[in-house]
Amino acid sequence: MKKLVLVLAICLCLPALAAAKDFTVRDGMKWGMAKAEVEKAETAMWLGKDDTTINYNVGLILGIPARVNYIFTQDDKLAAVEYVITPEQEIEVLAKSYEKIRNAVASKYGLPVKSDIMYNSMYYYTEWSLDDTVISAKMYGYSNNYSIYVKYAAKAYAEALNAESAARVKAEIDKVF
Repeated sequence: MKKLVLVLAICLCLPALAAAKDFTVRDGMKWGMAKAEVEKAETAMWLGKDDTTINYNVGLILGIPARVNYIFTQDDKLAAVEYVITPEQEIEVLAKSYEKIRNAVASKYGLPVKSDIMYNSMYYYTEWSLDDTVISAKMYGYSNNYSIYVKYAAKAYAEALNAESAARVKAEIDKVF
């Protein structure tokens, strides 16, 4: 009987493990892909690239103009995908657009693990955590220039991205001083 329960438990867990391993971010893009692979697979309008990022215009997401940024580690591994969504700038439209996007992500991935709103600064943040991916939705900006960001980040590459980001900031500070 114990063996039967164990076998059933393993069988029930296998689809979840397979889903985590096969997580696709956008149109078949998978964590760890090289820039060349992403460029070959992406069909949206190319906007530009640098050492660690490739940018595309993806048209409309839920009726709002958007672009996608593919973010790579220094050793050329796809580590994050960030959608930058630019709605109309009226405060009411911004908040409604954020809620629309947040609800769309929540309907796919469930309840968030974190949610913060700072009304006086128009900063909204929501986060979901999956087996191998952290998804965050945030809205912020300054001087009536706001955007909504939805970022999918691979947990496996988070440490490398954070270290690379810190090194870039340090290099910029060293240039100034």
